[in-house]
Amino acid sequence: MATDIKNGGAGKDVGVYIVLLILAAIQFVIGYQGISDSQKLLWMLIVAIIEAAVALLFFMHLTDNKGLRWFVLVFVVAVLVFMQYGWTDSFRAGHGVPWAQVE
Repeated sequence: MATDIKNGGAGKDVGVYIVLLILAAIQFVIGYQGISDSQKLLWMLIVAIIEAAVALLFFMHLTDNKGLRWFVLVFVVAVLVFMQYGWTDSFRAGHGVPWAQVE
């Protein structure tokens, strides 16, 4: 099994899958802890980011292709930045235009 992981065979995929299952179990345990909601959210986000990074790096083979890794990173950051333009519109849809004169 150690040679499979070193050579990148099916053992590597199974190992990563087990790590993802352990991270999902950690999220389950965090969900039932008696901590505040803000702490729970923080810990859940941390574990989810680690989970997503592991899944992307190994199942999308981003560890093998440096150019693809940079493309995915730049694309995700660009999408998150461009999503920020929608927040003001969603506020206006729910609450109306701020400081508008009502007649």
